Amino acid sequence: MKTLCIVFISSLAVLSAEAQEKSGHVTVKVDPRLDTLIQRQIAYNTLALYHLQGFRVEVLITMSRSKAEEAKASMMTQFPQFRTYLLYQAPYYKVRVGDFSSREAAAPLQDAISKLYPEGVFTVPDLINATPLTQHGNNPQN
Repeated sequence: MKTLCIVFISSLAVLSAEAQEKSGHVTVKVDPRLDTLIQRQIAYNTLALYHLQGFRVEVLITMSRSKAEEAKASMMTQFPQFRTYLLYQAPYYKVRVGDFSSREAAAPLQDAISKLYPEGVFTVPDLINATPLTQHGNNPQN
């Protein structure tokens, strides 16, 4: 009886294995959170910032943090299409606008800001934040 039972169970196991081989389909169960992580990584890689040598328009240099913050807020409202930066290099606060690959690309913005700040606006070399698009000349800020 035991041998008959063992033979019966063995034959079921063999038939089951043959059925899986013949179908040719493999089912993989994936945690749905994995797809979310993959999408986040793709978005991060697409929007990743690279630091390149470029130019920014320097609006203001002051020792007063409140004046620098006011200037930054003014630039953000007047020119929302450009990034605005507040830097601190002791003892000065500097307000800079834009990420440009050349001085020529920054010139129109410098002219526009000079009308608001006639005491002196300069285009200065700086490490800029550039997306992969700006490396190929498609910078919407240029």
